[in-house]
Amino acid sequence: MFQPICDLPSPFKIGLKPISHENGFFVDAGLPNYIRQKRALFATCFEDVFRAEDATLDAQGEAEHCIKNAVANAQLAAHELKLPPLARAALYVQDDLVIMRHGPTGWRLAAGCVCFPSSWDLGEKFGRPMQEIHAPVPMDEKTHARIERIFDALKPETPVWRENWSLDKNAELRQPKPETARKKIRYFDGTSVLRSEYQTLRKLPVSGDILFTIGVRNWPLSHIAIHPKKAHLLGQLRAQLDGFSKEELAYKGLQNPAELQAWLEQANTGHGETAP
Repeated sequence: MFQPICDLPSPFKIGLKPISHENGFFVDAGLPNYIRQKRALFATCFEDVFRAEDATLDAQGEAEHCIKNAVANAQLAAHELKLPPLARAALYVQDDLVIMRHGPTGWRLAAGCVCFPSSWDLGEKFGRPMQEIHAPVPMDEKTHARIERIFDALKPETPVWRENWSLDKNAELRQPKPETARKKIRYFDGTSVLRSEYQTLRKLPVSGDILFTIGVRNWPLSHIAIHPKKAHLLGQLRAQLDGFSKEELAYKGLQNPAELQAWLEQANTGHGETAP
């Protein structure tokens, strides 16, 4: 279902599209590795990867039912059957799973099973309204309000998806970092990885909550440098880098993007190509 990267997503744009393929959850040949890592995290630090308000149990069950009906059922161990429903659901797919619930302060993170965050921490975001969750992201009040309206208007029969990307020094799936870590300058070169997030939103018809899913894939820059569509992808990356504001560069950890720009020049001329 999920093909090798052929286009670079546009960060800082909402860019929602209707889900048109079979189920919209993130399942490919990498599933066993993701599930193996999730199980290890459940065994060693469950409280770091799972949080839920007590009143979300029914919504968690609704999310689990949705996912189980959409993908081939995995075989869960007896002790895993005793997990909270959202944690069980996370063992059927590669995605991380979040339940957003509406309240007096807008949509808030009411439950989550997040094993593979991209530079954020579930404990910091749990229970917080969406505007606080997105506080580190450089966006204006109009964009915040538009996102709330999208959540309000979402219908169960029309789930949607978008993609996002970041750059990291290694291909570890789990990248939990506090919000303050984004202020630190990160440097990138040909050994870095492009981290893509496939995100979906679907309204749960009974609870009215929203299931937000995040499927992470890593693409080493060295692979992009020898990709059949290398020129296309490098051109997209260069155009986005040139178009980022100072605040957007800082959010991406690219306050000083000179090393990435140099790598782009080398890769474009063939000097930056390395074998996978």
